[in-house]
Amino acid sequence: MQSTRSNMLLEVFMQLIKESFFNVLRTQEQLGYIVHAGLRRCNGSQGLRFLVQSLRSALFIESRIESFLRYAKKELDELDEEEFDRHVEALATMRLVKPKKLVSEANKYWTEIVSRQYNFDRDNVEVAFLRTLRLPDVLHFYEDYVASAAPRRHKLVTHVLGTKQGSDPAEEGQSLPVETEEVQVQPCVPEPVPIFDAN
Repeated sequence: MQSTRSNMLLEVFMQLIKESFFNVLRTQEQLGYIVHAGLRRCNGSQGLRFLVQSLRSALFIESRIESFLRYAKKELDELDEEEFDRHVEALATMRLVKPKKLVSEANKYWTEIVSRQYNFDRDNVEVAFLRTLRLPDVLHFYEDYVASAAPRRHKLVTHVLGTKQGSDPAEEGQSLPVETEEVQVQPCVPEPVPIFDAN
């Protein structure tokens, strides 16, 4: 179930890593044209969502995302309170922008109704709480939910494979500028089975 605290910790964490995620995986490692980090909220649950469309193998991409999350911890450790406060205020400003269209405002209220949360003043309530968060709160959030050995971490991975597999050029040697441990990624889906007969 969503809570104001978990909502804001999730949003501020994403605010802190989103640009770096794109920069590292898209610009530096050039893993694919589509590289996205964002939040996913559905039916009372929420989480981080990382999307990479690539010709590289799905397991390799997954290992690079895990490597990035370890790298993100290093970035959080190097963040100072002043820069953290700038991120918080940027997020607060974005959350308090009034909807420009009636349909946007209606969708916001319908989301509250459909999710049975009924928090029609969510933006103001959550921004007020957001402004009370400090950097150590986000570091604890990382250790509890995001780190690979986090006690409260839950991970759902979906690999969508095309019919033509691309090559994996130079997968060896692709690394972030931080010490990383070897990630043992287990295949989480069975081999793809064609749905339609090609004949």
